[in-house]
Amino acid sequence: MAKAKVTDEQIIQVGSELQKADKNVTGHALCKVLGGRPDRLIEVWEKHLLESNSDENSLQYIQLSAGLEELFQSMSNDILKSIKSVLATCEQNILTQADKHVENEKVACAERVSALREQLNDANDIINQNQDQIDSLLKENQIINNKYQKTIELEKSVVELSTKLEGYTTAIKDKERIITEQAARIESINAA
Repeated sequence: MAKAKVTDEQIIQVGSELQKADKNVTGHALCKVLGGRPDRLIEVWEKHLLESNSDENSLQYIQLSAGLEELFQSMSNDILKSIKSVLATCEQNILTQADKHVENEKVACAERVSALREQLNDANDIINQNQDQIDSLLKENQIINNKYQKTIELEKSVVELSTKLEGYTTAIKDKERIITEQAARIESINAA
């Protein structure tokens, strides 16, 4: 069996460098740097990761002496209490700030609503004034229309009266002519 040209330590070192550079550690990425078979390279890297994790997990199961364990528990409880206290204070501050923000928004909204109501009232007043003007103009228009109709009727009456006047004038002229003719006849009879 041929000995591998790339050592496990080299694979782990290159894999760590790739991780530090925020690059994915894959068999092909390792192969680009080191050469060799990608499947073997990734197998060594994954084995290294498993061993590292098991080393970290084994720290959780370290046995302490009774005195140290008690001191550790006491310090842990004190730290947890401090963290809880800080979290409670932060939560209270966040809630207080949120309440202030909500109150400020309520006041601002109430002011905007009040301003909009005033604008609405002003608009209603203007609409009412305009409606009054429209009603007044419609009444004036009706009066003008009535006067116009009366003017048309009067003009018709004037035309009718003018026609009758012409008829009477013609009749009078005819009568005057007849009277003149009769007077001339009477004169000629008297002269004869």
